[in-house]
Amino acid sequence: LSSRARRHIQVTMQTFSNLDLLSVGIAVAGIGLLGFVILFNNVRSTTNRSFFYFALVTVGWSIINYSYYQLPAGDLALWLLRGVMCFATWHAFTFFHLASAFPDDTYHHPRWHTYVLVPITGVVSLLTLTPYVFERINAVGADGSIGGIQNGPAIAFFGILVFGLIISSIWKLVRTTLRAPKGERRPYS
Repeated sequence: LSSRARRHIQVTMQTFSNLDLLSVGIAVAGIGLLGFVILFNNVRSTTNRSFFYFALVTVGWSIINYSYYQLPAGDLALWLLRGVMCFATWHAFTFFHLASAFPDDTYHHPRWHTYVLVPITGVVSLLTLTPYVFERINAVGADGSIGGIQNGPAIAFFGILVFGLIISSIWKLVRTTLRAPKGERRPYS
């Protein structure tokens, strides 16, 4: 390729990179703003607070996930990937928290939620930061990114918890929708 063609490719790639950052920035700002607007609409509402926590974790997860994809394979990229998994654990938990409270403004979580689910989520999220979930990078892509990860023995705990929380959340939302009076289930036009 000529130097002019290489320069054109570099400028094009930089433009796409800037658009990628812009789109992530807009999404993160929008989710964060929505979380605050909903919270301040009714601070006492359990559902509104749950959505706010979900939005905050989503913002954190999005930022760390974007950062991870910007780095070549290496120790920092592996740590960021572990951070993505840690945030993913809390993302699933806050989604479950929201699905449990929705649409009740005065919902109180059961004791098992506080004394069982929160500690389990905390332990699993800490495990994601260790080699017990992701041991090491075992393949590097042609572009220098992480191409493969050696899973550790605790990856199953992460998978079971996150999958269980997401499936339970969807089930709770569907059940809540089906139990709602017919007038409340109608889509707005």
